[in-house]
Amino acid sequence: MPPTPTPTPTEPPSHDTLAIVILGAAVWQDGRPSPTLARRIAQGAAEAARRPGARVIGSGGLGREPPAEALVIARELVAQGVAAERILTEPRSTDTFENARYSIALMRAHGLTRALVVSDAYHLPRAILTFRRLGVEAGGAAARWDGKAPLRRAGYWLREAAALPVYLIRLARLPRD
Repeated sequence: MPPTPTPTPTEPPSHDTLAIVILGAAVWQDGRPSPTLARRIAQGAAEAARRPGARVIGSGGLGREPPAEALVIARELVAQGVAAERILTEPRSTDTFENARYSIALMRAHGLTRALVVSDAYHLPRAILTFRRLGVEAGGAAARWDGKAPLRRAGYWLREAAALPVYLIRLARLPRD
């Protein structure tokens, strides 16, 4: 009896469908990322290293200082070793809702269907909720906090506690697909 042929493995997809979406934060006057943005970028770069098939989206428009947050994210990701061809930028958004809306449009244009949202722990529940309500499977990765300025961190959590109900109402008013 002849030996049974070994099945050939199926080819992996040509690309992953995951987008690592790094949400913006302030840019300093000299174009450097604020500590909050730097933490998010570092976490995004770490997530990109763990997921080499994923694309990375920098999301954030022009704040008080140029350039747009998304452009700073892209520049810093390259400096941290993420290949430029993996990076997409969304430089128009001015808030979390727009981060999600514009990033999702960019994702869809590139065949990406899932998001790993990178932000601070206090911001992730609202951000993930927004991505999911806009029709994208989403999870989160929290930027690592260095332990400095605990009162400032508490203030961020309080701000989010106030923002979440507003977003719940805003998202509930969206038409269902």
